[in-house]
Amino acid sequence: MHSRLIIILLTFILLINSNILNASVDESDKEKDSISYYSNLAIKFYSKDSFDASFRAINKVFELGDSIENKKIFATLYSIKGYLYLNRGSSLKAIECFSKTRLIGNETNDIQMQISALHGLGRVNITTKNNDSAYYYLEEGLKLAKVHGFTRAQAILYNALGIFNQSINKYEESLSNFIRFDSISTILEDSLSILYAKVNIGEAYLNLNQIDSASKYNKIAENINKSINNAQAKASILGNYGRLFSLQGEYNKSIELINKSMKVSFDNNFSSFIIENYYMLIKDYKKIGNTLVAIKVYEELDQYKDSLYKANNQKNIEALQSQLILEEKTAKALYWQQKYKNRNILLALMISVSLLIIILLFLLLKRIKENKKKHSEETKNLTFEIDEKNRELVTLLISRNQRKTAFDSITKTIDSISNEKDISKVQNSLSELKRDLDKSDQIGNRWESFKIHFEKVHPDFFNSLKKIQPDLTQSELRMCAYIKMNLTSKEIANLQNISTRSIQTNRYRLKKKLSLSPNTNLINYIQNL
Repeated sequence: MHSRLIIILLTFILLINSNILNASVDESDKEKDSISYYSNLAIKFYSKDSFDASFRAINKVFELGDSIENKKIFATLYSIKGYLYLNRGSSLKAIECFSKTRLIGNETNDIQMQISALHGLGRVNITTKNNDSAYYYLEEGLKLAKVHGFTRAQAILYNALGIFNQSINKYEESLSNFIRFDSISTILEDSLSILYAKVNIGEAYLNLNQIDSASKYNKIAENINKSINNAQAKASILGNYGRLFSLQGEYNKSIELINKSMKVSFDNNFSSFIIENYYMLIKDYKKIGNTLVAIKVYEELDQYKDSLYKANNQKNIEALQSQLILEEKTAKALYWQQKYKNRNILLALMISVSLLIIILLFLLLKRIKENKKKHSEETKNLTFEIDEKNRELVTLLISRNQRKTAFDSITKTIDSISNEKDISKVQNSLSELKRDLDKSDQIGNRWESFKIHFEKVHPDFFNSLKKIQPDLTQSELRMCAYIKMNLTSKEIANLQNISTRSIQTNRYRLKKKLSLSPNTNLINYIQNL
């Protein structure tokens, strides 16, 4: 049964591929109190069986854990902490740690971590005699190791399955798994694993009462350990030798070897080895009839169990305190994580609203631009239309001017007829006069036509003037219309066949008639009507 403690050290081999295990322990001032420093320190102590020191280093890492970025470091340390709890007999705490390792392994898709977690969960369930769960976890771990080609992990899981079979008294299956463990370890040339395999095979043969085979493998393990000098293997080999001699009836020799195993176990605090050795001593002392010594050994066992219980109880209290601190830190981290998440949601919402406002402003500006363009086009069209109407008005004015010219020509013709005595010439002149009259008739009443066209361009202009001054004459209304059309004094003078000075005089009279102050500009006043 000594092989049960050997499995603790094998976990170090299972985790060997992790980056954290390949790092050296740097004790420089720069690294002091850092996560890296304490992580490596925890592994260093664990590999040297200094479990209490390893536990303290791991707890220190978890105290600094708020800044951890590499989840694999956490997973590795949770796994080691699980085995430390298992060694202390804290099964529930061990299961919690291995479950966290498995969760991180699944999140990061780290198969090595998943296998380590399954191995640990299997080991805990062996200890708690939950056989179905133990077998399930170990088989799942072995399947993963085979699928992904992790040969070393396969070896360790075969060893764990051997221990499981041993715990349920299936010694043949146990031996078969230990032999697989030995075979793979030999291929890998892993001397430590080969040593453990030989020890476990020897113990399996002991359980099957095959003395010669048990003695053979125990001797092989002893020779291998001479160069390795592993304390657990030494304690186990000595204990197995004691069992061999006890089975052969050599109880005094058995007691001697078990006491040697007991010394190594006490020196290294191998509590499970110590308890097993106590039971073996009690059995051997009874066999030789030394009941008093057997009772004394039993009393020592009780005292050791009490001290172990107190120590474990104290360790459990310390572990619980550390766990509470960790949970408090985790709760705080979750609080800040949620707060940060809420802030990000609020920021995203603000950005979304800002983008929406920008889009709406863009659409609004686009609409305003389109309306401005449309208004510009309408204004342009209206200006063009006004210009067209003004051109028509100017045409009417020119026609009127032509009419005046025609009347002047008629007057001149009449004057020539009155002085002419030649009948034929008079007749010619009369014919010419008739043509001029016809032309004058065609010109017609251009003012009325001009007024109609003007009012289409400038509706209510004349009505507005009459409201201001009802006594405005037709000539004054015409003058106002010319000013509205922005015609110059010279242009107006040409249209009316009068001088520019007369136009200025007419404007002065018009300004006075409209009751405008001297400072008022007549042109601006009329154009603004």
